[in-house]
Amino acid sequence: MSVDYDKLVHEYETSLVTKLRGHGAGSLFDLWVPDSDPARGILNMVEAAWAAGQQELEIHVSAATLDEAGLARMRALVTEIGSVSIIRDGDRYVIGASGSSSGPRPRGHSKEPSVHHAAQARHSTPASTAGRDILWEVHPELEPVLVAETSVFKKEGSLEASRDGILARAQSNEGSLAFEALRDTGAIISARHAGAVHPMVRRILELVCRQIEGRTVQDAADHGVIQAIHCLRGGVRSRPVDGVLLPRNAGTAFVRASRLVREACRLFQEQAGTLGHENFFEAPPQEGWTSVNAEERLQRVVSATAIFCKSEGIEPNTLKPVRVEKDIAGRDTRIIIQMSDRIPADRGPEMLRRFERELKASMDPVLQVYLEPWKDLNVLRRL
Repeated sequence: MSVDYDKLVHEYETSLVTKLRGHGAGSLFDLWVPDSDPARGILNMVEAAWAAGQQELEIHVSAATLDEAGLARMRALVTEIGSVSIIRDGDRYVIGASGSSSGPRPRGHSKEPSVHHAAQARHSTPASTAGRDILWEVHPELEPVLVAETSVFKKEGSLEASRDGILARAQSNEGSLAFEALRDTGAIISARHAGAVHPMVRRILELVCRQIEGRTVQDAADHGVIQAIHCLRGGVRSRPVDGVLLPRNAGTAFVRASRLVREACRLFQEQAGTLGHENFFEAPPQEGWTSVNAEERLQRVVSATAIFCKSEGIEPNTLKPVRVEKDIAGRDTRIIIQMSDRIPADRGPEMLRRFERELKASMDPVLQVYLEPWKDLNVLRRL
């Protein structure tokens, strides 16, 4: 079926003035609503057509309506749910969109982009970084860190099950990811990846396998790729995106790797007979922190505090660690700090956050910093 996008948009906007309801441009597009962004408007048109049972759609749109940046966004959006082809015909584009024989794919399950599009997408920065607008395979600021972190592939290869656990292996055109996890706790013993065709997906799966070992299967499904991104975030000076850095705005390669991880987790749950999605996992402190006694832990924090105060250009006793407390899981991870009143109130919170980041980076990533509350000196008010 062939349609003229510009004509249908004009008819829709005209009908808003002359009709009370039913502004769709024909029964096939009853569910269609144009968008101020033509790329999204075309996506809406494709979805409306497929919802009406039309699996093949040819859309004609002028180059003035859809510029090159909009064309790239549109390709990325429609590729998430089906196949798309683009032909330039003078001052117009002819866009072919088709679903699979079993219907369009659910949103977020895209095929591998072409090599030509991948090269364009890696260096394209859309106007927005929200959800589907992302065109890069790996964010340009994360890519060099990813390459450096995966200079050696330690988790690539095959994996065989032992008597202690269940082996789950997910396979797709992206490659394969397998892990062995304990049936009763869901704790992942070991993880491996193999056969990744796309070099960036291969590197991401390498990081994911390193991150999910020791975690539970459900946490791997929820946070495995996010942990891989967090591992890269420390090597980037500026914030790559506005807001929270997630797979959907870190790059399409992260999204594709995430699907493979979640499929492996789903297969494990099927074998183990556990279909719940509760996730109460918290990473434990590392051996370097737990292997020493309480006095030694506090002394390490005191030494780190002195270094931090010097780097901040403040007196050594401005921040004073007083004790290490247990968290809700009973682990000694809460660092209680006294702060001098010489620090202005508006500087205190940000300074504590910087100090916590330094402790996490230099000592253990699960440590938390808390400011000791000042008690009311009036005994009567404390009754």
